[in-house]
Amino acid sequence: MVRNLLEKQLESLIVDPCINHAIKELLEVLHTLPGYSLQNKGLVFVGRDTRPSCDVLVPLIEKGLTAVGCDYRDVGKVTTPMLHHNVWYFNWFPHHLTRDSWNE
Repeated sequence: MVRNLLEKQLESLIVDPCINHAIKELLEVLHTLPGYSLQNKGLVFVGRDTRPSCDVLVPLIEKGLTAVGCDYRDVGKVTTPMLHHNVWYFNWFPHHLTRDSWNE
């Protein structure tokens, strides 16, 4: 459900020549999501595969996350199951991994 709501905005982050416009539109949509609050500081795991486009997309994603106040952890080149495991492990064992330790 969230994917359907954000698909247009995420595409805009890639193709819109004005990143500030794309971020503004994304924030407008985020504010409509249940449970979204600027008070919540998220942690997003960013992974990539071997496609050349990742060298362009990942820095844009990181700029967007920083612009909206999210911390991110770049886990590098990983498979989808490996990225999922990182997120799962962080969510299930937060007492072992703090947000600060993931940003070191």
